[in-house]
Amino acid sequence: MMHPDMESFQIFCERKPADRTYDWLDGDICACGQFAKRVGVPNWQDQSAEPHSFWDTINELARQTPHDFGTLAWRVARYRERFPPKGNSYVDPEPFAAELAL
Repeated sequence: MMHPDMESFQIFCERKPADRTYDWLDGDICACGQFAKRVGVPNWQDQSAEPHSFWDTINELARQTPHDFGTLAWRVARYRERFPPKGNSYVDPEPFAAELAL
């Protein structure tokens, strides 16, 4: 199992067809669920309950519409530019949704 981070999530999203959509409401096939399976993390939703955790943050980025991998990769890239990594703590992207929107 690899240690997931924003860079690996961005790469995962960029490698998907840009117009491929995901169902954000289904934790098994949403973008986060697909990424969790790829990196070998079971029960990612349990970890997303912790505010400002990695999983909480990527879930919030994935929640924003539209729900396609091209747009999500763009949002993750903008988030990474705006908020460089600081250990295991992440800035809640929700207050910055307008900045991260297309």
